[in-house]
Amino acid sequence: MSLPFPAVTGGARRAAERADPPSRVRWLAVLLLLWTPPALAAERPAVERIDVTAQPITHFHRGHPDEKSFGALEFVGGLDMTGSSADFGAFSAFRFLEGGSGFIGVADTGLWFFGSIRRDAEGRPAGVEDFRMERMADAKGRPVEDKWDADAEGLAIRGRVATVGFEREHRLAQYRIGPDGMSGPLRTLDFVVPRRELRRNRGFETVAYSRQNGPLGGALIAVSEKSLDREGNIFGAVVEGPAVVEQFGRCGQDGQAEEHQCQDAALARVRALVAAAQ
Repeated sequence: MSLPFPAVTGGARRAAERADPPSRVRWLAVLLLLWTPPALAAERPAVERIDVTAQPITHFHRGHPDEKSFGALEFVGGLDMTGSSADFGAFSAFRFLEGGSGFIGVADTGLWFFGSIRRDAEGRPAGVEDFRMERMADAKGRPVEDKWDADAEGLAIRGRVATVGFEREHRLAQYRIGPDGMSGPLRTLDFVVPRRELRRNRGFETVAYSRQNGPLGGALIAVSEKSLDREGNIFGAVVEGPAVVEQFGRCGQDGQAEEHQCQDAALARVRALVAAAQ
């Protein structure tokens, strides 16, 4: 095994010990400070288990407990939660992993959270069980501590892959959902929108997959938080999908199309797809 410090021959070491015995102690102390076991250097952020107290929310419209329908949505129930950790809170988005029970989410403080919903006999949310939080890691497996790099907002799930939208340091990153926790990102995606058009704290707030049988064919969609163009339109992107990505990829490949022409073509295509979906 090679060590990150110079080698010392046996004769030289014995001479140094006779001349100045304490030097050996100082030398060993330096070695211990310089050497970090590889297992510790690559260690994943710890998972924190948190006790959660939850009170059911029985109605959505204050003063109208019998009102359950709100447009196309029906209110089933909610939870007012408190946690035993200072990290509990700042939740941005969550998605169910299986049938309305187990879930995964992201907080804008750079943390993953996990747990499961306990329901009453009528299927309404009654509490939270097995709640955990874990700090996000970078591509080298190191915990991401800086708010600038950790402002997670949007979340979409397909299979065992989580796609997260970040503000400030704007990006869409994908992570493998592991059985024992999360690692660093698998990849970052080309989010189509010119980076300069995304405002500092108004990046990709919403990340979702379209319907598989819809006109976008299950494409991944990202929508910014009030990053506007000159006409007042919110920037968004169809990031992945059959015909859409193919068309965007061709735009400008021959070096003849200007950037604004590509943007106009992309916007026209998205508008046509949205109109077809209505």
